Amino acid sequence: MVVMLTTILCAAPLLAAVPPPAPSPSPQDPGLVVSRESAGPGAEGTANAADSLGPAIAAAVREYEVRLGNLEPQNVQVRKGWLAARSMALFQYLNADLFPDAEPLAKPGGPGDTAFEALVATRDELAAADVELLVVIFPTRLNLYPECFVDVAVGEDFAGYAPGLERFLARLSDAHIAVLDLLPPFAAERGGPDAPQTEQVGLTFNGHWSPKGLALGARLLADEIRSRPWYEAPDEPPSHARARLVAEDILWGPTENTEPAPGLGPQPLRIERVVGADGRPIVASDPTSPVVLLGDSFSTIYSDEGADFPRHLAYELGAPVDVIASPGGGPYSSRAALARRRNGLRGKRLVIWTFYSHSLMNRRWWMPK
Repeated sequence: MVVMLTTILCAAPLLAAVPPPAPSPSPQDPGLVVSRESAGPGAEGTANAADSLGPAIAAAVREYEVRLGNLEPQNVQVRKGWLAARSMALFQYLNADLFPDAEPLAKPGGPGDTAFEALVATRDELAAADVELLVVIFPTRLNLYPECFVDVAVGEDFAGYAPGLERFLARLSDAHIAVLDLLPPFAAERGGPDAPQTEQVGLTFNGHWSPKGLALGARLLADEIRSRPWYEAPDEPPSHARARLVAEDILWGPTENTEPAPGLGPQPLRIERVVGADGRPIVASDPTSPVVLLGDSFSTIYSDEGADFPRHLAYELGAPVDVIASPGGGPYSSRAALARRRNGLRGKRLVIWTFYSHSLMNRRWWMPK
């Protein structure tokens, strides 16, 4: 079976003249097909598609590194759309066994992994106060749209491809840390890479989730919160009694911590603003809520439009949760902000720590500030 690598060029003109690798034609080969049965972390069989997809992505990562040389762009133009450069570094970090010649890395979820240690320490601190920790990690575009990066046919029952991330989540579960795995449901609703942006769960020009992905994440997390036996649906406060979603087509441009790929101007998006009876965006946070949401830029994107993740979560629950978001500061920044509160855990039952999977490989983002 031949997996054909397509040209992976940085937007910088310096690399524009680099010729693509000569493809190896294989007219009889239908191509690599990845489906739900072959992509799961516990899939059985020795010659399934997932066995080939990992090495194919690893080869593409190596090709990418050779072509970029010493340049370190944030976003790279790939087969379809753009991919955050850190997505490829994260794949290398989480799947180190595919890169035997790479620099040694701390095994995710093992000794020396600052992220895992920080999550376990937080679990213990919260447990001492009778508060539960729930971890929600946002997958990358590479996990959801591998055919944007390598020449691969994805089946309709594709469940996402992130074996390293799944292993990390499994280690968290073994450590008795509750985990909400967004990858399978996001893969089921992903829309194809050729679909309009309104049908995709991630942005094609930026590492964040699309309005569709944001709304899906809010519904999934609301269901998870409601599954707690202690949780009671609140009486609808006036600001949420008649909350509704208002669809709006906008041109979304670069903002702080959400800069799109280089050379791209404002992009068309369809957002859903969450408004109250007065037509204004509803309240996004309630410090008295028993639920705390620790977030990053995934929680603040689209906030200027009143269409952000905390507001969609409030819409699904019928009331806002207590939100602490630190865009650009890394996961530990929001945790540190909670720690600085006087009696910050009083009345709390659940702390939801959300972050982008890229954060796993940045040690400084997990160290006390």
